[in-house]
Amino acid sequence: TDEFIQQWKLQKANEKFERTNNLRLDSVPAALKNAYSRMGVQFFGEKSVRGWHITEIELREQWPRAVPALILRGEHDFVNVNRVAPYVEGIAQAQYAELRGQSHMAHLEDLSTYMGVLDGWLLSVEANREL
Repeated sequence: TDEFIQQWKLQKANEKFERTNNLRLDSVPAALKNAYSRMGVQFFGEKSVRGWHITEIELREQWPRAVPALILRGEHDFVNVNRVAPYVEGIAQAQYAELRGQSHMAHLEDLSTYMGVLDGWLLSVEANREL
């Protein structure tokens, strides 16, 4: 039936989206399966967390000025540049890094690269605190 075909197409599109933008691995790691089983469905319709929004102005007013932040996203992340821009622009000590070839779960896809970026950022934060 047409409804079955539409559902099948939607399922295939969702699978492609997940494989491209959420987790670029052949299988889901056990720790992630466990986390998903505890949290339930988090994403709805427009591929965004329902009801979540923050502005650059809100971040400037609310984020403690002395607290640095590392803003990470994968090159293929479903969280696009427009969604992270308020954090990058609104947090005084924000540093942004895009992880090439990775998606939303970059820490699971390429731990070595992820840890390298994180370690470098932590070292820079530590060095700047000593000034």
